[in-house]
Amino acid sequence: MRYLLVALLLVSAASAQWVLESVNCEEVWGGSVDTTAPVPVSFSFSAYAPYSGSDIPLVAFNGNPGRVEVWGYTFYNTTVAYIAEWAYSGRWNRDLTYEITVEYWSGTWDLGQYRCTATWRYGNNTQTETRYYYKVNGEPPRKKETMVFTVPSDRVEYSVTRYIYAAVRPDRFGYNPLCAELPTTNTWPNCVPFTKENVVASGSSPMYWAALEINGLKPGSVVTRHGVNATIPNPWHYTDRPVYPFGGATVETDMGSDVVYYVHNLPFSSSVRIIVLATPEKWGFVELRPPKPIPLYISRVVAAGDDWGAVRPPQSFLIDSVGNATWVGDRWVWKTTLSSIAQKTPFMLTPYIAAYTSDIPTPGSGLPGVISRDSVRIYMPLGSTTLLNAAVFWRLNLGGHATWIDSFATYLRAVDNNGVLLADHYEEAGAKGKLAYETPYSWSRSWAGFATAVDGSMQGLITAWYAPPDPCRQWPMQIYHCVYSQHVFTKVNGSWVGYSRVGERGRQWPINRLVLVDWLIPRYPHICEVDGFRDLMNLVAGDPVLYYWHIYRLRAYSFNPQTGDWDIPDVCVLPPPHQVSLISKVYGLSQYRNTTKNPYGYKLFHQTAEGPFYDYVFGGVNGDEKPAGWTDALPLGISSMVPNSTGPWALFLVPTTACTSLICTELKPTLWGPAPGPTPDLALGGAGYSFLLLYLGEEREATVRIYVEMGHVVEKSGDGVRYRWVKNHLLAEIKRKWKPFDAVYVGPGWHVDYKPLSACQPLELSADVALFANAVYVTPANWTGPVQVLVEDGDGRHHFVFFISKDVSYKIVTNTPAPMYFTTPYLDTTVYLFLNGVPYFHGINAFGEGGRQWQYACAPAPIRARSLLGGSDHTSQLVVSGDFWGHVELYGSLRIENLFSRPRFELVDPQRGVVRLTAEGPVRGFAFYLQHDGTWVKVGEAGGLCVAVNASRVYPWDPVLVLPLVGQEVTASPGDVVTLWRPQTALLFKSWADSVGYQRDARSELQILGKC
Repeated sequence: MRYLLVALLLVSAASAQWVLESVNCEEVWGGSVDTTAPVPVSFSFSAYAPYSGSDIPLVAFNGNPGRVEVWGYTFYNTTVAYIAEWAYSGRWNRDLTYEITVEYWSGTWDLGQYRCTATWRYGNNTQTETRYYYKVNGEPPRKKETMVFTVPSDRVEYSVTRYIYAAVRPDRFGYNPLCAELPTTNTWPNCVPFTKENVVASGSSPMYWAALEINGLKPGSVVTRHGVNATIPNPWHYTDRPVYPFGGATVETDMGSDVVYYVHNLPFSSSVRIIVLATPEKWGFVELRPPKPIPLYISRVVAAGDDWGAVRPPQSFLIDSVGNATWVGDRWVWKTTLSSIAQKTPFMLTPYIAAYTSDIPTPGSGLPGVISRDSVRIYMPLGSTTLLNAAVFWRLNLGGHATWIDSFATYLRAVDNNGVLLADHYEEAGAKGKLAYETPYSWSRSWAGFATAVDGSMQGLITAWYAPPDPCRQWPMQIYHCVYSQHVFTKVNGSWVGYSRVGERGRQWPINRLVLVDWLIPRYPHICEVDGFRDLMNLVAGDPVLYYWHIYRLRAYSFNPQTGDWDIPDVCVLPPPHQVSLISKVYGLSQYRNTTKNPYGYKLFHQTAEGPFYDYVFGGVNGDEKPAGWTDALPLGISSMVPNSTGPWALFLVPTTACTSLICTELKPTLWGPAPGPTPDLALGGAGYSFLLLYLGEEREATVRIYVEMGHVVEKSGDGVRYRWVKNHLLAEIKRKWKPFDAVYVGPGWHVDYKPLSACQPLELSADVALFANAVYVTPANWTGPVQVLVEDGDGRHHFVFFISKDVSYKIVTNTPAPMYFTTPYLDTTVYLFLNGVPYFHGINAFGEGGRQWQYACAPAPIRARSLLGGSDHTSQLVVSGDFWGHVELYGSLRIENLFSRPRFELVDPQRGVVRLTAEGPVRGFAFYLQHDGTWVKVGEAGGLCVAVNASRVYPWDPVLVLPLVGQEVTASPGDVVTLWRPQTALLFKSWADSVGYQRDARSELQILGKC
């Protein structure tokens, strides 16, 4: 019973609440209110015209496409754009009449203000709530008016503004809330709102008419610009209905908008605008299509023999090869030992087509262009002629690494992204004057310009484009450092058996460098008299081709068994037909009539070999031969230790110093770029290195172990630094999910994620807790030859080899500084380190006389690849600078002997005081000093081996100090004796009688006359 009572009390409490009992309203004010105000009704008319390409176009899009940035250019990401230009003069076939009917209040309002009180009850308790309302007791009379706007037939731009005087709703003047009925108990606190408005009741427009002349052009006129022509439609229909995003006749008010001919009861309060944008009724388009996606090729050095059967396009392409000439019996025999091969990967390069409808801006400025993964279609009124710019950009996605890569140059292509051959379409367009293109029409690094026109004879034009991808340049960030060529110094018992050279005698170059980044196709026909050039897109994507009927007779060199060099001039004949798909020039049908078919039925396009495709020409027997219009690509160059298999790993040496100070007191391992670099497998004995391990496969989980055959490990220990010998030593074990192009730096007991390092860029591992390392691998000091590195993963063992070389050499460059204030002669001597003939870096301090020590420095050294592409790398080179006397010890000792260059003076003309200055040795000029306040101050400098001066005012009490500027360049090897010329000063003063004489206490003046 107790529980039942509690429940009843809860129900009773829940049902008790405040109840609205009544609402009573009384008028507190009433009267007439005049809200009449002028309402502008404006009308504007303008018209679009076919685009002429003479100015920046009007550009419109469907919807609101997003913006993207690619290589610094800004684009709208969309597949469709529309261009036109304004009409500035013209005539219509009649006056154009536009009408709207407006319905509005005209007069005063009868308003009342009411105080409404609501009474609330809660049991025996009551309370009240009061609010104020305005009620429309009477509306002004409604007025209906039709407004007519007539555009004269000779006007393409017209505007006018008229006014109506309308009574505006009172709530727009603060009479709020405005009610039609006052609140009741059912609506409190809301009243029935007053909802009527002034309205545009209806409208009409001409909708369709004809133009008799626009911008000086009449129906049927032929417009010829930029090598193309377009015929103006006849009759030339215009409309105020929307055509794509352009055109339309719109009524806009401060409360909404609608089209003129559909408007119905559109409310307005303070303004009405009629906006008419007339547009040509018929439009055409130009479509730009990208190529198909293609695979990424990665080039690397592999061991290879003379059997080229292993190179099978499109799976792999030969880039370059190198070998040894060995004396066998009574002749030299050539053996190919290494090749650089571009291998197909599962990673795809995705093309995007971009277009600018105006001049190509500087990256980071200018109007946005249009870019799309699919085709881009640009609409324009019939009769338009325009210049467009096209570019193909490529995007590479390597697992979690996505980046834009560079394009070499963009060319018109005869095959689109669907594999459809467009050659006949181009011929038709050329015959009708609707497409003009020549390589290069307007050319930049990535863009190709072309002219186009649309009219009734050809309302749609399809174009296809191709640009060879260049994966070595990446944007917006470099995810991998590409290498253009790799130094290969020895692969036979630690030394070359013979240095073979290529070219005519006296103009040869050693073949001790393998190109990694070069064009794929020119090396494809490696067997003369058998194969012709192939189109890359035909090989990798199965696209159709055209054919170029031409016999290439290229200059080549055969191996000479008597000299061991490739010095016998030869001719490599490459017979037709050659596959092509790039277009160098667009012609008309009549020009092709006798050239587009050959007796064998091949479809030809003879003009394709006329354009400057790519950046090279072939050395032909009868002069240079241009490459025809085959598609091509560049691989991503990866320098690597030479592996025994084509596994998914690449391995590089990275020079590593234990510390960077003159006196090494603490172990601070520092890696030095470039990483990777052009010498990935070349090492000094007794020097520190780390390893860069790069993964080239598809994403997977794997545990990888890296072993080194022999060497030393320098590591921290309890009592300082320990130096111990290791053999078949496990450097590191790495367990992780490997993604394409994941890379790690590896050392004894540590590994850190890869960071791209450019030439001479250091990475100090102990400076960051995340990059902490306390040990360095050091190569054997007393070993010359190969050292194996083993990479072990779940699929097996992958062997790599690097080489320790003692083939050290130096380039010594001297220079004599000529400071403003002179104290003593100084010879600035710079020593550059070379290993096996290539610039090389390691952190080695130099020592000179008396144990003096000089800090090493790193200088970027350019290495240009001898290739068709002509790409270049920068590698690091050890540089030590100082004034060395007696000897210098770097990686081995050099003894220095000195010769001194002292100025010699010869009086040539005593009357004029002319003195000839010469000196022995490699003198490039002289510097002259006079003493001021006990300090020698430079007063002049002259270049040349012989310099003439006027010394008639150079007195014995104020002589001129002459400093010869000596400079030379010599090469040397450890243990050599090097002779260096040093400057020695001499004093010049007058010691003869002349007309100037010896003026007491006069200060000397020197006049430099120039070279002798």
